[in-house]
Amino acid sequence: MLRERPPCDACGGDVAPGRAVLSANLHEATEVARQLNQLHKDWWGQEPKVTAAGEALDSYPKLVPWLWGHPDCVGGEFSYVIAEERIDTAAKALGWTLRLMEKPWFRGTAWHYAMRRLGLVVEA
Repeated sequence: MLRERPPCDACGGDVAPGRAVLSANLHEATEVARQLNQLHKDWWGQEPKVTAAGEALDSYPKLVPWLWGHPDCVGGEFSYVIAEERIDTAAKALGWTLRLMEKPWFRGTAWHYAMRRLGLVVEA
């Protein structure tokens, strides 16, 4: 079972156990992954470009969020959708992480944030 049950990201309503999905926009994720690939290619062999505060330059693209909620609210035509029962334990989430890492668009998503938000990964 999930340790955290956030409300639906789209409508803000409660989502009944077993009725939620996690969803990411594939078009956006593919574009962010392309930008990251180009950025890393440009930086290859160079010193990392950081500010005096140690933060990455603003050119680093924002990762695409995984949205949590009702299937009718957060799933879209161009979304990758995972049903709650397929990721409701840490072991299942790990399996999905390994599976998704093979997808070229995955690096453009904020999967790590979604796993923490659902209580599937505990901060060390």
